[in-house]
Amino acid sequence: MTEDRISSAKFGALRQQAEEMLQRQPEELREMPPEDIQHLIHELDVHQIELDLQNNELRRTQLELEASREKYLDLYDFAPVGYFAVSEKGLVLLANLTAATMLGVNRGRLIKQPLSRFIASEDQDVYYLHRKQLFETQEPQACDLRMVRKDGTPFQAHLESTVAQACTEPRAEPSRRSNRSDVEDNVQLRITVTDITERKRAERLL
Repeated sequence: MTEDRISSAKFGALRQQAEEMLQRQPEELREMPPEDIQHLIHELDVHQIELDLQNNELRRTQLELEASREKYLDLYDFAPVGYFAVSEKGLVLLANLTAATMLGVNRGRLIKQPLSRFIASEDQDVYYLHRKQLFETQEPQACDLRMVRKDGTPFQAHLESTVAQACTEPRAEPSRRSNRSDVEDNVQLRITVTDITERKRAERLL
């Protein structure tokens, strides 16, 4: 990036020099040595080619980044486990397609909904203690509990959670007073959910 800025600055200086030459009186141009004019034109051509090459390289890099992003989104959405990003208040911020399918809910309707809404009433305490230990220890936690799909069908789930700092844009003029809600907005729980109904059923049979 530094080399790009230097090249652009040099090109700008050459362009300014050329504009100043064009603004001179015709007789002054006639007095200028032809080799100086030819040299300036050559320099402008070279830097124009350099900028074109840099532009092509940036375009190629952008296409590679977009392809990588699409690949990541496919891996995220179609992973074999459900992924949730949950605010400190317990609201769903992000969810992959596997999570939405697991709960029988349109992904868009999951956002801003409390995840506890899909926890069986008998296991609300388990989920509460799971979150409490996460914030107290700041260490990964795991638990088994029962979740409920939108149609009311229960299933056994294994949760693995970690605490992460959300990526937020820095404020131009941060307030001097610390606001608890701002702190909460900057904290996320990363939760993976695995349907272990069949595993639990096999354990009971054994």
